[in-house]
Amino acid sequence: MKIIPAQIADFDNVRRITQETIRTVYPRYYPQGAVDYFLAHHSDAAIERDINENRVYLCISDADEVTGTVTVSGNEIGRLFVLPQFQGKGYGGKLLSFAELEIARNYEFAVLDVSFPAKAIYLKRGYQAVGWHAVETECGDYLCFDEMKKQLKPEHIAVKIYQVVRMKNNRYESDGIYTGDIGTVLEVYDDIACEVEFSRPNGKTYALQAIRIEDLEIISK
Repeated sequence: MKIIPAQIADFDNVRRITQETIRTVYPRYYPQGAVDYFLAHHSDAAIERDINENRVYLCISDADEVTGTVTVSGNEIGRLFVLPQFQGKGYGGKLLSFAELEIARNYEFAVLDVSFPAKAIYLKRGYQAVGWHAVETECGDYLCFDEMKKQLKPEHIAVKIYQVVRMKNNRYESDGIYTGDIGTVLEVYDDIACEVEFSRPNGKTYALQAIRIEDLEIISK
């Protein structure tokens, strides 16, 4: 997997990822007027402008498939979408970690607007809701979303691949991961998060999860 800057030749891919994700996922949570408003917000002109200003990135799978996109503007994360067929495979987490690392070069906080489908994901990644908004659309429907914020550059430990680590809290209990659970680091995304495999004594994996480094302690070098 790799994350690369989008060029203007990638416009169709960014547009396809954005529109297909919104049309597939958002009608489950929002009325049609809100979905249409959100599609218009991510207009062709807005996408083209962001690409030309070098704000847009694409996630490419090991099979050379375009799986998702993210836009980074100052300390704001936007347009983070993963195609429906690639969701649940870690691409979104890697795009988010990439965006946070880019922002951490110059800013202390990352901010973003979060829709209903994604709020739980961002809470797990350490974001806090700092505002709530409701936008009335032309047809009278409302698009509601949270404004969220995360402090970057926390105290962290120098995690390396294949280190054995222990969970320090229950932040991921909804994924079946609890305080004291022991896992092995399989991939380090950046200085903020890493991918950890948790296995039972018989060697069977019960969780594979992107974990914030600040939630771990090293128990084996």
